[in-house]
Amino acid sequence: MTKEMIKVALPDVPQEKETKKKRELRIQETAEQRIGREKVELIDRILHNKLVDINSKVAFILNHFPNTRNSDIDLAIQYWKNFDRDVIGSDDSVSFSQLYKIARMNSLTRARAKIQNTYGLFLANERVRQKRSELDDEHREKEIEDQPTAPLISIFCDESGKTQENLIIGSLWVNDPYRVLKIYQALTEWKETEKIQYEFHFSDLNRSKASKALEFVKRALSEADVLGFKAVIVNRRDIGKSDLDEAIYSLHYQLIVQGLEHEFKSKRVQPPRVVSLTKDQDDGTDKLHLAALKQKLKGECVKYFRDEVTINAVETQDSRTSVFLQLADLFAGSVSRILNKGTQSTENHKDEFADQMLQILGVSRNLDVETNKQDFVGIIKIQ
Repeated sequence: MTKEMIKVALPDVPQEKETKKKRELRIQETAEQRIGREKVELIDRILHNKLVDINSKVAFILNHFPNTRNSDIDLAIQYWKNFDRDVIGSDDSVSFSQLYKIARMNSLTRARAKIQNTYGLFLANERVRQKRSELDDEHREKEIEDQPTAPLISIFCDESGKTQENLIIGSLWVNDPYRVLKIYQALTEWKETEKIQYEFHFSDLNRSKASKALEFVKRALSEADVLGFKAVIVNRRDIGKSDLDEAIYSLHYQLIVQGLEHEFKSKRVQPPRVVSLTKDQDDGTDKLHLAALKQKLKGECVKYFRDEVTINAVETQDSRTSVFLQLADLFAGSVSRILNKGTQSTENHKDEFADQMLQILGVSRNLDVETNKQDFVGIIKIQ
């Protein structure tokens, strides 16, 4: 019996007419699936440095420069300086003829709107979101903009030693916002060349990964003129009965304040400065503590530096998408390994890695910093 005969032999079953509601539901579900797929693909392009289209490039800027989430002017400036650098002059000027060669601002705005509104990524703050939602179609592009900002310091933090004698917050500081893309691309491209598909975590290091992690650190240090490593340390006995999470966020505050003092005193950077703080999302961040830290930084820290410091963002990020958070993790883990080793006599690859990383940074086993590295590395001990 042929397929045609089978088809003819089947009873004629009446098909239920698709209602408008069911059709809309089917279309809606398909759209949701498409949006979900596009969102995953966008994150994957950022993660693997496949910045091949305007959406992925804008997403990169929104991810690494939080102030651009609230201001399309800041977004355009950062985009042009990072992705149209060959057109922008050394004095950051653009001629009329060159305007045709750089990305158009309305294209950047549309990409930003899709990333934030459709994919729900890298959102603006609540005030800006509310203002944007109130704008009618005729004036939608006339959005509220922040004033031009001072140079940005991006700080990436990770913690270690929560269950041990000493608690450590380790951090990586990037003092030049226009080198962020260069460093990010160099490190992600190196990982791809080496076929490294995992993220670097000190706790996950085996002998093979430790060797690659050390190469990773050395690659980053080729940009040492704009990078800095800082750690703040406290013995858990000195915390008293205070909540551990509260102590962790207090240490973040001390890291920012004393770290900025260190940067200004060493003259590596000059005020005024805008500060963006990012901590690892995997740490089980308490939103209440994070909000309190942001309020304290925006209040007490800004007042302490007499308005020479502006706190732009305090947020969490998945370390899979940030080579900078991975560097902070390796640094925090290395300091913790030295401090919390105790009387353990045997050593393994993690001890070797910690010794080697700190040695490269000019830090001794007593956590003293070599004189010629003191502008680059800071160890803050809370006593």
